[in-house]
Amino acid sequence: MEPSPITASDSLDDVDVLDGAVQLGELAAGLYGPEGRHKLVLTGEEPVVTSDLHQLFDTLDVEHPGAVMVGNGAVQQKESVGDGSTAVVLLARALAERADDLLSDGMHRASV
Repeated sequence: MEPSPITASDSLDDVDVLDGAVQLGELAAGLYGPEGRHKLVLTGEEPVVTSDLHQLFDTLDVEHPGAVMVGNGAVQQKESVGDGSTAVVLLARALAERADDLLSDGMHRASV
């Protein structure tokens, strides 16, 4: 799945919202599990090295609507339960990938 650039003139129908969920899930997958790795994010001020998903969200300027929606879900999970935010992002990634497969097979968006 290739990411699609989004401009202010795009309607929501023209934007593949699933791309953002998949991309954010790919980023979070490297943080998960006993062999999880740290991520290096280069910002304008200073480089940030972290293995914490929330610090990564705070560092990144996420604009893609799908990624923002998944990120908000992960933040809500952390605030209400205290854990499991990475699992929320990985689950959203898996669901978005499956939905993309169904759409490529010709299923209508409303059915998915």
